[in-house]
Amino acid sequence: MNSPHARLPCSGRSPSVHHPVTRAHAPPKFYCQHANGRANIPPMKTNRFALLMAAAAALCAPAALMAKHDIGDYALRLHIYQTNWNHNVYGYHAFGRANLFDEHGAPHGVEYTYDCEDHLMASNSNEAYPARWKKSGQSIEVIFGEIGQKPGDFHACEFKLAMKSFVFYRHNGMVDTESPQDFMAHNSDQAPTPGATDVPVAANPSHRY
Repeated sequence: MNSPHARLPCSGRSPSVHHPVTRAHAPPKFYCQHANGRANIPPMKTNRFALLMAAAAALCAPAALMAKHDIGDYALRLHIYQTNWNHNVYGYHAFGRANLFDEHGAPHGVEYTYDCEDHLMASNSNEAYPARWKKSGQSIEVIFGEIGQKPGDFHACEFKLAMKSFVFYRHNGMVDTESPQDFMAHNSDQAPTPGATDVPVAANPSHRY
């Protein structure tokens, strides 16, 4: 995704490569391929061929999708109020303000920054991104989906945090601050539903296979 994860180039066409038939073949070249693509590969023993094809398929898979994320491991919830981002050759750099809800549902105001393969949208209503601590009080791992992607396929992004003594809330289209106690007393409708398993999506549609 303008991705920081390296990916071998894949093509729907088969590359025109021919190996001369000799007694000693040079080490074979491998190509990523789609389901309808073909590649010329020198003959080899069946078991070795299967192992090499499995390795090539693993290298062609998007790195972000190779790791499965169990939503049950993400007990925190991040409600994003403000987000600002810019695109660069590595992906997206973003910063903003949010409320982080701990394992007990208590809100904590945070300012965040991240550098990831995609940028996340501000939260609607009381939706929130599942998260977990990477370094307590300093950084979290946030998971998100993508528009057009299979349900259950999540991506992860590390957010670096600055914890605040107050929390954020939305009022008349503006973002303001108040104490955690006042937030729970007057604006708890902006808090995520306990036990919710919905995972918000990133801003860009999926272009992955």
